[in-house]
Amino acid sequence: MWNALGRYFTAIGYLFTGRIDKARQALETDPNVVRATYDDVIREKKGRIQEYMSAIATLIRQQEKKLAEKERLKEELEIKKRVMTGAMGKAKKRLEALGGDEEAAKGDAEFLKWQGAYTDAKTTVAEKQQRIGQLDQDIAQAQTRIDKHKLGLEQMQRDIGKLKSEAGDAVARVISAKEEKEMADMLSGLSEDGSAERLASIRDAVGQVEAEARVASELAGTDANATEAELLAEAAESEAVDSFFAELTAGEKKTPATPATPDKDVALDS
Repeated sequence: MWNALGRYFTAIGYLFTGRIDKARQALETDPNVVRATYDDVIREKKGRIQEYMSAIATLIRQQEKKLAEKERLKEELEIKKRVMTGAMGKAKKRLEALGGDEEAAKGDAEFLKWQGAYTDAKTTVAEKQQRIGQLDQDIAQAQTRIDKHKLGLEQMQRDIGKLKSEAGDAVARVISAKEEKEMADMLSGLSEDGSAERLASIRDAVGQVEAEARVASELAGTDANATEAELLAEAAESEAVDSFFAELTAGEKKTPATPATPDKDVALDS
């Protein structure tokens, strides 16, 4: 029993699934639904384009910041290089003042001051150069990503243009296909509007009338033939009778009867 109930509910599920699929298919092929679907897809793509543009704008803004940082570092780098040049010049002058004595210079506070300034500036220059090199790599990579995303954005915009054109074409194709199917169904007797049944009924009625007319005509022809045959038979019989009497009377006219003459002997005896 439980197996039978299970099969019963499964069959009901299949029934509703089939009806739902059929209803869904009918909706999806409705021209208004087709147009609305394309409009929704286009609207979604436009929304994604806006998000995509915002993301690209963020990348561009980050790149601009890095470019600005690079320019600032380059200016600072030039300053530090000049500091190095100035410190080197001061140290040389101080070394000359010490008579070129390197050992004395190593203990001289002023010489050590210029030496420290030069060393600090050199270290800073190296750091800034390294940072500028890293920025150059980041900027180049960012530009590659930006260019790639711009191409993707252009493709999305072209896709929207294609969808707009495709929407009108799809609606026209659906309408044309529906009309063609309705015409084919009507011609093949599969139309659901009852026109095939009505036409079949009319054709049957016309055929019935034509058949009855043929029967009536045949019967009328049979009666006329019968009457004509009867009249011809009557005429033939009359002609036969007339011919018989004509022949009969004709024989009598050819051999007329002669009056009897008295016997001479009888007369003499008298």
